[in-house]
Amino acid sequence: TNVTYYLNDIETNLNDMIGKSGKIKIVVKYQNTDKHIVKINGKNESLYTPFMVMLGTIIDDEYNKNISVSNGKVINNGNNIIIGIATPGLYESLNLNELKKTDTITISFDTTKFELASIYSVATPKTITSSDVNDFKDLNSLYSKVNDLQSGIDKIQTGVKDLSSGSSALDGGIKELNNGIIYANTMFQEIKAGSASLNNGINKLANTLDAMMLQVNSIMTDANTLMNSFNANTLNDLTTLIKANDSTIKEFEVLINSLPDDIKQQIMTPDMTIKLASLSKLHTNNEKTIKNLNDISAKLNSIKNEIVSLQNKISNIKALQDGVNTLKNGANNLTIGIEAFDTQALKTLVSGSNSLKNGASSLNTGVKTLENGIVTYNKNGISKISYIVNNDVKGMSNRVQALVNLSENYNSFAGKTNNTTSETKFVMVIDGKKDAKKEIKTTEKQEKISIWQRFINLFK
Repeated sequence: TNVTYYLNDIETNLNDMIGKSGKIKIVVKYQNTDKHIVKINGKNESLYTPFMVMLGTIIDDEYNKNISVSNGKVINNGNNIIIGIATPGLYESLNLNELKKTDTITISFDTTKFELASIYSVATPKTITSSDVNDFKDLNSLYSKVNDLQSGIDKIQTGVKDLSSGSSALDGGIKELNNGIIYANTMFQEIKAGSASLNNGINKLANTLDAMMLQVNSIMTDANTLMNSFNANTLNDLTTLIKANDSTIKEFEVLINSLPDDIKQQIMTPDMTIKLASLSKLHTNNEKTIKNLNDISAKLNSIKNEIVSLQNKISNIKALQDGVNTLKNGANNLTIGIEAFDTQALKTLVSGSNSLKNGASSLNTGVKTLENGIVTYNKNGISKISYIVNNDVKGMSNRVQALVNLSENYNSFAGKTNNTTSETKFVMVIDGKKDAKKEIKTTEKQEKISIWQRFINLFK
C-alpha cells in the first residue's frame, strides 16, 4: 500500500499538513505482488491473484465538507463514512481499460483544520468464484451462432454487391435506351417536318402537272385541228389558218419554255428544236411559206409526225401525272399516319421511357444505399461482434476462469496443513493523526461498535 498526501494540489508531508486548512487529497494505491504465469489459449500470460480491497474511514463534519471518493461512496449518518473498492492487478490480468485505475482510491475534501482519521483496508482473494462465471458455459453455442451470422452477412454482402453491379448495368442500359428513344423522337420530328414538306411539294407538283396537261391538251387539240383542216390547194385558207394559229404557236412556245427542265430534255430533241424554230418563224415567213407550199406541206407532214411523237411523250407525262397523283395520295396518308403515331404511340413511348429511366435511377440509388448500408453494418457491426466474440470474449472467458482458479487455489499467506480448509483476509491500517493543539474532550462512557468491527462485519 502506498499513500500520498496533497494540500492544495501540492504533494506534502503528512506532518506538515496537520492542523492546516485547504483542499485535501489522499491517494491510496495498492500493488498486487502475487504474480503467476498461466497458459491461456496456448500462450504464457501473467496473471495476478484477484484480490479485492475494501477501504474504510470516517471523516467528521466539524471541520470538513465537500467530501468525495473515487471507486467508492460517501455515506453520511451524522459522520461521513467513506467506503472504497480497489482491485489491484485486475487491469494487468484482463487488460481492460475500464479497470485501469481500479488499483487506486482517492479521497478529497475541503477542511478548515486537517486531521487524519484512521484508514482501514481489508483484502481478500475471493473476489470471484466458479458460480460467477457459469454464464460463460453458454459461450460455445454463441461462438457457433456468431460464425454463422458472419458467414450469412458475408453472403448477403456479396449478393448485394452483385445486385448493385446488375443495377448499375441496368441503369446504364436504360439510360442508353432513353437517349436512343429521345434521339429517335427528334429524328421522327424531322421526318414529320420533312413529310409535311414532301406532301406540300408533291401537291404543288401535281397541281403544276395538272395545269400543264390542260395546256398541252389544248395545244394538241389545236394542232390536230390545224393538221386536219389544212388544205394544200387553198393558200388563202392556209394563210388565214397560219395567221389564226400564229398566236397559238406563241402560246405553245411559252408553254414549252415553262416546262420543267427534265421534261424539256425529253421533249426538246435536236429535230424538235429545229421544227419549233421553223414554227416560230412561220408567222414572219408567210409569203415564203405560200410560195413553197409543197415544202410547207412536207414540213407540215413532218410536224404532224412530230406531233404524233409528241403525243406519245405526252402520254408519258400523263403516266407521270398519274404516278404523282398516286404519290400525292401516299404522301397524304403518310402525313396522317405520322401525325397519329406522333400524338399517340411515340408520346406514350417517350413518357414511358422517361418514367423507366427515373425508376431505374431510383432503383440504382436504393441498391447503392443498401450496399453501403450492408457494408457498414458488416464492417462496424457484425465483423466487430464476430471479432469481439471470437477474440476478446473467448479470450476473456479463459482469463476469467484462470483468475477463478487462482482465487480458489489461494489458501493462506502462511500456508496450511493438509486436510484443512482455509480462507485468508489481509487487514491493513493507516493510523490516524490528530492535531496536538486540539482540546481533549471528555466523553461519556458508553459501549460503541468500532469502525474496525464494522469493517470486519462486512466480510462475515
